[in-house]
Amino acid sequence: FDTNRKIIARFPRYQILLDLRDNSADPSKVFTDQDYRDLQVLFNLAWVDPDWLEMDPLASLVEKGKDFSEEDKGVLFEEHLRLINEVIPLHRELQDNGQIEVTMTPYAHPILPLLVTTDLARKALPELELPAPPFVQGLDAVAQVELGVELYEEHFGRPPRGMWPAEGAVAQEIITMIARNDIQWMASDEGVLANSLGYDSFTRDSNEVVVEADQLYRPYYVEGLRGGPVAMVFRDVAISDKVGFTYSGMAGDTAAQDFIDRIHAIREQLIESGAEGPHLVSVILDGENAWEHYDNDGKEFLHELYKSLSGDPAIITVTPSEFLAQAPDQPAIEELWAGSWINHDFSTWIGEEEENQAWALLRETRDYLEQFIHGDRQDEVSDEALNEALFAMYAAEG
Repeated sequence: FDTNRKIIARFPRYQILLDLRDNSADPSKVFTDQDYRDLQVLFNLAWVDPDWLEMDPLASLVEKGKDFSEEDKGVLFEEHLRLINEVIPLHRELQDNGQIEVTMTPYAHPILPLLVTTDLARKALPELELPAPPFVQGLDAVAQVELGVELYEEHFGRPPRGMWPAEGAVAQEIITMIARNDIQWMASDEGVLANSLGYDSFTRDSNEVVVEADQLYRPYYVEGLRGGPVAMVFRDVAISDKVGFTYSGMAGDTAAQDFIDRIHAIREQLIESGAEGPHLVSVILDGENAWEHYDNDGKEFLHELYKSLSGDPAIITVTPSEFLAQAPDQPAIEELWAGSWINHDFSTWIGEEEENQAWALLRETRDYLEQFIHGDRQDEVSDEALNEALFAMYAAEG
């Protein structure tokens, strides 16, 4: 039942099973084999886009509704596999056609600055309790970036130009490794930019329009100690969170119009302030999380939004790389703030007792592994075993 109740309600049998669970002191004693089989099929149908549910072979399963067989499960999972196998080729085709830009992330989705040193968490929160000694593995951070680039090239047939660092986590200390991998730009949060410029935050008026619009809505260059520059773009938190959390409670066309109105309000603020363009509004959110909360996976909102964006002469949709090519002259940030897109710090991943314990255990394990990489135990393991251990370590860091 790990899906939105709104989606469960689309399937009558699914709702019956949910009610049966909720009204049972011990569901395991009342669920039959058929109940479990129906639950398996309905759960996996629930996580399929409604457009695919209207086409066979899944449409036939939706119509059947209950009393599913093992053969039905085979049909469902085969279709799942077919759809999954289309994802990367489709995005590669769209990118090759110039319609989208696909970013990369460090290999195992680590909080990259904390791999350089966990002490970077104190830049935002000086009093934060941290593990001592710190976890310090800058070379692992480099490897995570290099492996992410390698994986991207394997799938997309070209090197990446842009990077979404996991959780928008950035710091001045990672710029060199990003630049040395020929990554042109990264993205993070408006709070990171505000702190980098010496503000506590940007000011918003009563309509949630950023007063310092000329500073937020443009890329910035950051130089590393031994490489750069890397361009940084920063998301508009208000609009991003509207898409992620608020618009799902509105009619699709109303939400789309509100989005467009907010872009125009930003443009008007820029014109009134006499700012010289072009300007870039970045909307960044967890792209997979929002849609289960919308009616019909947000299709009305998305169709209306893209139609409005395409037809509006004042708004140009653009990839970050395209924008930087068109407007390469951008200001610089002297030192990039160490923070993420959550509260522009790293407190989500470090500082609490169990988090610090996890980092301490990670350091202990990494120190043990180091004996087999550069220490006195190098001859005890094969290259294959050592490589397997390293990749397990990278996953643990993630």
